[in-house]
Amino acid sequence: MEEIKTDSLSEYEIEIKSHIMDNGEKRFRMIGKDESGYIRTESLDGGWQKAHYHEKIQELYLVQKRKSYSFRTSRK
Repeated sequence: MEEIKTDSLSEYEIEIKSHIMDNGEKRFRMIGKDESGYIRTESLDGGWQKAHYHEKIQELYLVQKRKSYSFRTSRK
């Protein structure tokens, strides 16, 4: 198996964006050319995100060891 290095992801039209939010939450995003993607969210206090709605995006949330993982599954 050959590893794909982070600096070569643009060849595959994959973009990585990571941020620390104002509340200290860390978000690691991997986004494809079709705008679908995966977001790993790590909160400092193990807290849950407030309920919200996306009109044109479907999301799936997985919780593992008190951490929330958000997966953007598709655009409507």
